[in-house]
Amino acid sequence: MHLFKNFFKLLKNNSTGVIIYAVIFVAMVIGVMVAAPAMASETGGPDYAVQESIEISYIDGDHSALSEGLIDYLSVNNNVTAVFGRSQSSIQDLVFFGLSEYHLYIEDGFADGTGEITYLTNMDKSGSIYMIDNAVNNYIQAYKDYENMGYAPEKCAELAKELMLDTATLNIVQEEDGRS
Repeated sequence: MHLFKNFFKLLKNNSTGVIIYAVIFVAMVIGVMVAAPAMASETGGPDYAVQESIEISYIDGDHSALSEGLIDYLSVNNNVTAVFGRSQSSIQDLVFFGLSEYHLYIEDGFADGTGEITYLTNMDKSGSIYMIDNAVNNYIQAYKDYENMGYAPEKCAELAKELMLDTATLNIVQEEDGRS
C-alpha cells in the first residue's frame, strides 16, 4: 500500500511532466492514425509483386540443348549477354564494376554430367543471387525430370522453360476499412 501511495505522490509532484508526455503520446497516436490510410492509398493498396531484371553474362562451353535452353529461360526476365573470348580478368572486371551482376560459366560436358556450372558475382548472398541460383537449379531439375520421362533434349528444354514460366497470381481482397 505504501508503494501505491508513494507512486501517486510522485505523479502529483511531477504533474506537468506527466501532462507533457500524455499530450505527446496522444499527438503521435493521432498522427499515425491519420497517416496510415493516406500512405496505403498513395501506394495503390497492397501490391507486393516484385519483378527485377538482372544483368547476366555467360560463357556457354557446352552448347547443348540444356545449356541453350537455360540461357533462353534466363533471358526472359533478365538482360543476358554472351561474353565469348574474354579473359578471366576481363570477366572479373565486368562483375566488379557492376556491368554484369551475375556471370555464368557452363563447362563443356555439363549436359552429360562431366561438366558443371560456376558463377561469379560481386553481390554474394544477396536476394538477386539467390533468385538466379534458384531459377537455374529449378530449370535444371525440370529438364532432368523431362529427360527421365524419355523426351528428346530439345523437347526437354522447351517443356522445362514452359513449366518455369507458368506462374500463379495471388490477389488479396480487403474490406474498404482496411481489414482483411
